[in-house]
Amino acid sequence: MVPRLAALLLLLPSVALGAVTISVSESADSDGYVNIAECQGSTDNLTAAWSGVTSTSTNLSLYVSDTSGCIDTGSSSTTVRGTAIDASASASGPSTNPVTTASNAASLAGLGGCNTYQPIYFCLFDGAPSSTTLVAQGSIQLDGLRPAAPDIQSVTPGNAALTVYWTAGTGSDGGTTGAAKSYEAHAVNASNTSEDHSQTVTSGTSVRIGGLQNDVTYNVYVYALSAGGNYSAASAAVQGSPIPVDDFWTSYKNAGGRDSGGCSSGAAGAVALLLSPLLLLARKRRRS
Repeated sequence: MVPRLAALLLLLPSVALGAVTISVSESADSDGYVNIAECQGSTDNLTAAWSGVTSTSTNLSLYVSDTSGCIDTGSSSTTVRGTAIDASASASGPSTNPVTTASNAASLAGLGGCNTYQPIYFCLFDGAPSSTTLVAQGSIQLDGLRPAAPDIQSVTPGNAALTVYWTAGTGSDGGTTGAAKSYEAHAVNASNTSEDHSQTVTSGTSVRIGGLQNDVTYNVYVYALSAGGNYSAASAAVQGSPIPVDDFWTSYKNAGGRDSGGCSSGAAGAVALLLSPLLLLARKRRRS
């Protein structure tokens, strides 16, 4: 039994495969996405780091590819799909740090540029790359597409505020029509463009922009943002002017309401809607 076990051990690869992990980080931020600006520039550096390699092999190499596993498997042969970016890696890590810029990694991986939505794979091999010597792989998402511009449906005036409603534009981001992870709405004073009020929206397609001047015309527009932070083109601008009236929102807040507004407000929002007509009636009686 002992001789047979020894023979089996000799057949095992020189690297402990199961415990090796690779993480890929970028110098620009830590959101896990390489956006268009980061890909097209030269300041965002990608670094691959691994742990758990117990091999004493001196043949570790790091490849970058557009294919999981960095291997093309044909009917009669197996070939590497990608480019070696560190042919002298060690068990403790790559021989160069950072490994490469994001733009260079996208090019060497064979992605054909920055305008795509696809992972960049980093593969660690022990010895000559083949389907049997892959030690581990990591990846980072290239987000090289812009969402479509949103379509503003309406702008409703309130007291020193405007409420904006929009729908997602028609286009593609990552293959999903009209995809956008967040929005940014602006109200810009039509006669003084330095007065720009903005709100970021991470859920829903409406927002109330406060802090405005009554009876002043504002140009309202909305941007969509992808997961990696790519801005869409601006929506077509729609004008609106706040007016000095007690709208439902102002009446509710004056009565002590603490809800932040929106359709997802739950019971508090529903109570506000039910109480609004009563509040307005009470206010009229006090005035008469």
